[in-house]
Amino acid sequence: MISPRNRSMRLPPSILLLVCAVALMALSCGGPGEADEHYNAAVAFQGQERWAEALAEYDQAIALDSKNAEAYYNRGLVNNEIGDSQTAVEDLSEAIRLDSEHVLAYSKRGELYRTLGEPQKAIEDLDRAIRLNPEVAASYEARGRAFGDLGQHQRAIEDFSAAIKLDSGSAELFSGRGIAYFNLRQYRKAIEELDQAIGLDPQSANLYANRAHAYGNLGDHEKTVEEFSEAIRLDPDNGRYYRFRSIAHMIAGDAESAIEDLDEVIRLNPEDIAGFFDRGNVYSDLAQYENAIEDFDVVISLDPEVAEAYINRGNAYSDLRQPERAIEDYDEGIRLDPSLPLGYNSRGGAFVMLGRFQESIDDFGQAVRLDPTYADAYSNRALALINLGLLQRAIGDLDQAIRFNPLDAVAVANRAVANTLLGNDEQVQPDIDRAVELGIDQAALQAQIEGAKTQRDAGPSPENSFP
Repeated sequence: MISPRNRSMRLPPSILLLVCAVALMALSCGGPGEADEHYNAAVAFQGQERWAEALAEYDQAIALDSKNAEAYYNRGLVNNEIGDSQTAVEDLSEAIRLDSEHVLAYSKRGELYRTLGEPQKAIEDLDRAIRLNPEVAASYEARGRAFGDLGQHQRAIEDFSAAIKLDSGSAELFSGRGIAYFNLRQYRKAIEELDQAIGLDPQSANLYANRAHAYGNLGDHEKTVEEFSEAIRLDPDNGRYYRFRSIAHMIAGDAESAIEDLDEVIRLNPEDIAGFFDRGNVYSDLAQYENAIEDFDVVISLDPEVAEAYINRGNAYSDLRQPERAIEDYDEGIRLDPSLPLGYNSRGGAFVMLGRFQESIDDFGQAVRLDPTYADAYSNRALALINLGLLQRAIGDLDQAIRFNPLDAVAVANRAVANTLLGNDEQVQPDIDRAVELGIDQAALQAQIEGAKTQRDAGPSPENSFP
């Protein structure tokens, strides 16, 4: 067989010159082909989540071809992955400048504006993305979350509903709509949505936790505990779930189980301030004041600026009948946060224990100035006023206490005593009946009433001498 002869093709001189010129241009400035090579390499690295290498290749591609909108868009995605959201926004903005109809760039920039705390800008970008392509579920989802950030929960529901029409298999979309219903206090609808989400993603601990919160707001604390227990089964190292379940246990009256959960919170994170703080409060509720003080000590050692820790430790000292030590803590709590009514109310109670009634009245007065609906402060100030014989003023405070907390049995009983001392006998029996109905021991209250009558009959009430 004879092999064909290789023959070279001769080009006309003019074409040969043109080819040489193009070749020289490519060698001197790196043409689109080289930019494409860097771009394609960057895409490959991006797919492998090799972010630093992807970023370096996109930098090269853009240096060689600064008009490539896709390169800016993808580099924006990479910058977002490495946590540089602001640079990501700049890249996406350049992609949009180069291609004003780049739907994905608008959508992603909208998402980033939301994470940067600019939900209104996010909505503007997502509006544009949806106008350009109304068939992208992610755009509706992101806009729904931005509306939620602005408190426009009905608008959020509308967007999540639009997204679900496009993608009915997404647990996140049903969850987002459920959270919007939750924020509108439509807890049963929230549960229905979360039921759907859990059906799509039964291994998501967070979905069970969110449903637990909805049951909690419906007052179904047994179901709340069950839901948090399932969240814990799926994610046993999440301290938040134990902490939330401890709150549900406390509301249900199961303080011991609450302690067990908070022990676990602290085991998982020995520097969890909230865990120690909450356990200190539970110990106080159980009258285990020394244990409470130990936990508040830890809170203060971890963060000496927590005003509530000093106040609550002061309350534990007060319950141990150590008012002077309590006042030291109340002073520090008030210094750290003078806007907390609880600090003044608690210190006022310690002053009452010491018989320093005028100082207590001053503190209770500051508490009600900070919170004019603070029933306990009115009730406590009334007790100090009774001790000073200022009965009419005391009754005025007790009226306020009962107004803001009609279930305050002690305030009702004290008003019966104060009216007895003033001789307002016709107003006494209704308060006695109401106080007993609310749980006050009838025999003990009747003994107080008889003692008040004896005191009243022994002489004029000190109220008469008050100027």
